[in-house]
Amino acid sequence: MLKKNPKAPFSYAELSVKEGGKWEGDKYVGGMFKNVQELTLPESHTDHSTYIRYEGIGLENNRIGYRLYLDWRNATDIFGKK
Repeated sequence: MLKKNPKAPFSYAELSVKEGGKWEGDKYVGGMFKNVQELTLPESHTDHSTYIRYEGIGLENNRIGYRLYLDWRNATDIFGKK
């Protein structure tokens, strides 16, 4: 039986962008994702440019995950966890 970590967060939200890569046209190539508190989009950014992880915001807890897509889809994915 797994013991729960009382210090572990119950829920988690992230907005992540890539750093350390470069723009090649409308695609961001290379780099690693880093969480940010706010974001001003560069003019090169388009849908599916791989600059923003999930193309929006990720929200999760130990039972469910949400993805809010802030692109042309304007959609939400919801998935359960085991």
